[in-house]
Amino acid sequence: MKKIYMYVFDTIADHEYGYLFQILTLQKMLNKTEYEICTVGLNKEPVKTLGGMTIVPDITI
Repeated sequence: MKKIYMYVFDTIADHEYGYLFQILTLQKMLNKTEYEICTVGLNKEPVKTLGGMTIVPDITI
C-alpha cells in the first residue's frame, strides 16, 4: 500500500484536507484504494485544527 504523508500542525484548516480524507476513506471502505494516509507532526502531541478537531500525528519529522 502506498502512503500519503500529510503534515499536520496547530490551526491547520480542516477543509484543506477534508476532501482527500473523504475520498480515500470511501475508497478504503469499498476496498478500491492502494493509498493510506499517514499524518506527520513535529512531535506526537495532538494538534487542534481551526474547526476544533484534534489530530494525533502518526509519525514525527
